[in-house]
Parts: sequence; C-alpha cells; structure tokens
Amino acid sequence: MSIGRYSYRPYDHAFLPRLAALGRRTARHLRQATLEQLTRHLAQLIPVHLLSSAEEGPNSRERLFTLRLTCECFLWQMLQRNTACREVVRQVQALARLHGWGAVDEGASGYIQARQRIPLECLEAVLAATAQAAEQRAGASPRLQGRPVKVVDGSSVQLPDTAAN
Repeated sequence: MSIGRYSYRPYDHAFLPRLAALGRRTARHLRQATLEQLTRHLAQLIPVHLLSSAEEGPNSRERLFTLRLTCECFLWQMLQRNTACREVVRQVQALARLHGWGAVDEGASGYIQARQRIPLECLEAVLAATAQAAEQRAGASPRLQGRPVKVVDGSSVQLPDTAAN
C-alpha cells in the first residue's frame, strides 16, 4: 500500500517494533482501538507542534482532514493492517458524530488526498516521537552479565548452508 509518493511499509517496519516495546498487551490494545481511542492515546505521545497546520502552502487551509487527523488516521490504518481507506473514513464519520463536527462524506477521496499531502519529514518526526515515548515507557533494557539483551526476528534471516551450521 502506498500513500501517494511513498509506501507505508518502511514506516510499518519501523513503527511496529517500537510499538512492541510497549508490551504485548499494550500493542494488542492499540491494534484493537477505534480511531477515537487512538487519537486520545496519541495526544499524550505526539507533541502538538509536530502536527499543527502550516501558515501557508500545503496543509494550511482549514479542512476536515487536518494534518494531525490525517496522520492519526494513517497510524490507525497501519495498525489495522490491510485496511481500506473507506474503513478509515467510517472511523472519521464516527469521530465526527461523537464531536459534533457535522456530516462527513463517505467517499475516501478526501482522506486519500490529505494523506498524499503529508510531508515525509512529518511522518519521520511522528515516528521518532512515538518511538521515544515507547522507549521511555518500556524502561531500561534488561542486561545479561552486563550486556544488553536484544531480540532478533530470525524469520527473514537465512544463513548460508555450510558444514559448520
């Protein structure tokens, strides 16, 4: 899946392991969260200035899909894995009803266009902010005989077939 000019997969691979640092229960809780629940949670993790509207140019007009809402929708979509943009819009419709924003068109075009306007630097800053928050919440890494313990997913690693192994 791509968001206009770049694929979300690099962010998926960078974001989800950091999410796992919060613990399996927290990660599962976030994956099962509605968009409204996720936006409340992200409000504590992402500084306001990272997703504020620009004074001019892209992301400066007052729209339903503000930069903040669009990024939150994008993160929710990544957490859901293989979720269509139309489902994101359904979540936004529920959010709009909850907050009294008025009717939201059921078409996904507005969200797709807003997603294409997300600056790459913005996604990188959000990724860094959420990663930093996850690491702070996870606490100090465990040590074994004074060395840091690291877990590696070996499912995609292949060693050459040699006599030694």
